[in-house]
Amino acid sequence: MIHGVSLQPASGQIVLKNQLPSLTLGRSAVATVLSKPARGLVLVSIFGQRVKVETTMNLQKGQVLNLRVDSVAPRIILKPEVQVKTPNVFGEEQSRVIERLIGRLGQKDLKAFDVRDIFQQILNNQDQAGIQLLKPMLEQLLDYPNLLAFLMIPVRDDESSGNAAVAIESDGEDYTVHFKIDTDFLGLVEATARLGDVLDIEIRAAGLDTVNFLKEHLEELRERLTTLNIRNIDVRRMKGTSSVDMVV
Repeated sequence: MIHGVSLQPASGQIVLKNQLPSLTLGRSAVATVLSKPARGLVLVSIFGQRVKVETTMNLQKGQVLNLRVDSVAPRIILKPEVQVKTPNVFGEEQSRVIERLIGRLGQKDLKAFDVRDIFQQILNNQDQAGIQLLKPMLEQLLDYPNLLAFLMIPVRDDESSGNAAVAIESDGEDYTVHFKIDTDFLGLVEATARLGDVLDIEIRAAGLDTVNFLKEHLEELRERLTTLNIRNIDVRRMKGTSSVDMVV
């Protein structure tokens, strides 16, 4: 949003001749366009530094680009922050239906919460409340064409309650896990983990306090995931993203 005007993200690429030490692998970057493109060059601000870059994009002065460092050699490459599609958690009423049919996490193994098993329990019991869940569940499954598993999990104990949803996708030999949870204590938190030769994790939370809390425990999480060849863990507040290809 610039002076009250919403800008559509551009397409194309930007090339920077010099290295920026602050652009490390996996790091997010926000670039602000400071001038109109002229003779294939445009001035941008990134991490507080003004740099002139080559571009073929039709950018507008004041436009903000949300980017992520995808590679640092031979050139630093920033790709667009893609809006990740994460599964929707159900409300309290729907969660209680699943809990009644399947049970709670801890009482039952995690795989018991696969929607295929939930479907079967609903049909076997001719559960009228459960039948109302079938359509929204199926609609979510259509969002993931390479889906391996989809879990709907009530998260509840004597002190708190919440709901979680997990979608697991395959992409050749790589895997992506989308996770979303809404609890009394942390509020809404979602994460995307991409596992191939390396593991990249993005964690997004609605509340600033939750973001700060999660950042305090990043090293503990990194230590627990050492065997998975973790490359990057990023924690941020939930926000909109733009789609723009950018090479630096």
